[in-house]
Amino acid sequence: LNYRIKLKDGTIKYLEENIQFETDQENKVTSYYGIISDISNLIKLQEKREEEQVLINSILRTLPNLIFVKNIDAGFRFSYVNDKFASFYGMRTNEIIGKYDKDISTPEQAKECYKTDNIACKHNIQSPYISVETIPITRRSVKYMQTIKFAYVINGTNYLICSAMDITDFVMAKQKAVESNKLNDAL
Repeated sequence: LNYRIKLKDGTIKYLEENIQFETDQENKVTSYYGIISDISNLIKLQEKREEEQVLINSILRTLPNLIFVKNIDAGFRFSYVNDKFASFYGMRTNEIIGKYDKDISTPEQAKECYKTDNIACKHNIQSPYISVETIPITRRSVKYMQTIKFAYVINGTNYLICSAMDITDFVMAKQKAVESNKLNDAL
């Protein structure tokens, strides 16, 4: 049983009460004893962690990048995606979490993601794996995404963290510049 009390000085204390009963052969209570523990520090730590989680989530939601976290130990299953990532695939975040690349993308794209995810597992936050991935959108169009991926261990679980930025406009402009230079050289 958990509850809180207010002391005379106004301080709030959170308590946990555990009661054990001893019974006779007829299941009648013969005695009982209890332990009351002050869990105020634990509650404060939990509240602080929840506040930090809200802050982190709000930051990740406002970034222009597509952010995802995959559980490596669970075969690269999505553990977190921000709204930008979900909308890129025309989905909501809760429709992606718990799924795999093969569940949200084409077989070719899923295979490519799995390949780069495996390479990225050998990298850490000090030395992330940076690549440009080609994502087919339709038969005739693709998106170019610069991805930064690294492996990270949280509470003994291995995760892959990724931030991806759409660089399609940059790649297309670069291709046009190269084509223009070739045309100028030919003249």
